[in-house]
This record gives sequence, structure tokens and C-alpha cells, in this order.
Amino acid sequence: MEHTFRAFTNNPGIIIWRIEKMELVQVPQKSYGNFFEGDCYVLLSSNKSGTMLSHHIHYWVGSQSSQDEQGAAALYTVQLDEHLGCAPVQHREVQNHESDLFRGYFKQGIIYKKGGVASGMRHTETNSYDIKRLLHVKGKKRVTAMEVEMSWNSFNIGDVFLLDTGKLIVQWNGPESNRQERLKGMVLAKDIRDRERGGRAEIGVIEGDDEGSSPKLMEMLTSSLGERTGELPTGTAHRD
Repeated sequence: MEHTFRAFTNNPGIIIWRIEKMELVQVPQKSYGNFFEGDCYVLLSSNKSGTMLSHHIHYWVGSQSSQDEQGAAALYTVQLDEHLGCAPVQHREVQNHESDLFRGYFKQGIIYKKGGVASGMRHTETNSYDIKRLLHVKGKKRVTAMEVEMSWNSFNIGDVFLLDTGKLIVQWNGPESNRQERLKGMVLAKDIRDRERGGRAEIGVIEGDDEGSSPKLMEMLTSSLGERTGELPTGTAHRD
């Protein structure tokens, strides 16, 4: 038990573990806020309350995670609670329906990534540029970004999208997206650049209602997504 929770210290902050082959594996801080849909996680939040620490334990359930992984996350939550003297408050978090408390830990937003342990996906400490993904950014107060299919079919005119190619992150602002959503998209893009790429990535912006002003960036989108055919649909209602 001591070995399993060796990352715990008597300092305020959060620690995140992922369930990997039914074992708890600590997630590197650079990857905080990134959650694979096929996995389950345990998060410990510690806050100073006078001279004492108060704790909240959250176990997060990905939409594509297995029953075994969900059971393991719940079990480790109970064990961690016992390890801390049964004082923490326990929370169950489900992808897309997280509590405000949980979402508040990730000021720059939450990114849902495709895959999981079973498909060989891993969190990494290194500044990897070998990546190509499309993120659908939603929300005004609490931002979430879902990894979606690399296709124009994933787009709509009401939201913000980030094409992440490793060394270049292109933000496409839907014509009907609002200023706050665009600002949140940029905050997330900068967070990816700074935390995952060590600051060594360029960020470009395309305004969806003025794509002609960004020809080189549009070439990048076309190269990655193919030619766009037809009109893009309207957006859907957001959760704040």
C-alpha cells in the first residue's frame, strides 16, 4: 500500500494516477488535464485547512473504459481513503459530466483523448512532436476539448477547433463562435504548447469567416483534412 501511494506528500496540490493493467501508475504533471477515453483515473486533491490538510479523492471514468478498470479505480479510491485515515471526501466523475470541483482543478481546460492503455496510448514526459490530432473545443467558463476525427466532417460554424501537428497548432474559429470561446481556445493552445512542447511550437489562427486572410494556414488544414465540400453545420448547445 505504501508503495502504491508513494507519490503522496503532506503538501497541498493534486496527484493523478491512471489504471494500467489494474495497477495505479502516476501521471506526469505535464499531462495533467489530459484524459484518455478508454481509461480510468484516480485524483487526490490536498488543501491546507489551518494546520491540517483536507483531501478530496476523485475517480474518473472514461466513456470507453472497461468494467474491470472502473472497478479497480473504485477499489483504489477506497484504499487511498483508508491510507489517509478515512478523512477524504470521495467523488465519482464521469466523462462529460464532471463536477465543477473536478473541472476547477484544470484552469486551462480538460482534453479528452482517444484510446487508452489497451490501445497502447500513454502519457509522456517528453516534448513529442510526433503527433497529429484535431480537438473540438467547447465551453465558455469550463473548457473541454474532445479529440475528434481528422476530417472537415467534425467541424461546425459555432465552435472552435485546434489542429495540432506537433510543431504547429492551428486554431480555427467558427464564424458563430463567441469571443470568450475563442479566448479559451487560445489559452488551451498555449497550454499545449508550453506544457507538452516545452514552448517550442508555433500557434496560428484562422477566422472561419475570413479564411482567405490565412492562406498558408488553410493550406495546412487542407493538407491534413482534405478538401472541404459543402457547407459546415451549425454548432450545438454548450455546457459552461
